Amino acid sequence: MGSFRGEVDVAALGPRRLTALVVDDNAPFREFLLGLLRDSGWSAEAAASGPEALTYLRERRYDLITMDLTMPGMSGVETMARLREFDEETPVVVITGYIGGRLIDEARALGPMAILRKPLDSEEFIALLNRLEGS
Repeated sequence: MGSFRGEVDVAALGPRRLTALVVDDNAPFREFLLGLLRDSGWSAEAAASGPEALTYLRERRYDLITMDLTMPGMSGVETMARLREFDEETPVVVITGYIGGRLIDEARALGPMAILRKPLDSEEFIALLNRLEGS
């Protein structure tokens, strides 16, 4: 019988897949983003609300969070503000149908990596993923 020393050859496991959390109350759009992420080689999960997202975010770290701004109950801005109380580093990409105004200003103040408009330009989003993979 061999002995177990608790060592793992990390290189033998292959490259780590990048992880993302998609936060959006619109189920078809969540599925669309999950598909784009997974087709790009990412591991992705989804949350339908701010409170659900915060539960996931307290349990694990992600390489990227996509955030809708307007969701029932807790807005994307409030969710980002609460996230920043315990995680100041994870990149957040806001994806919204809004193009200006107070809500966008509040989101910008929380330092998202990018603010993208709906309908989402898939090529622009994939380019952003490629930049993250290279960093």
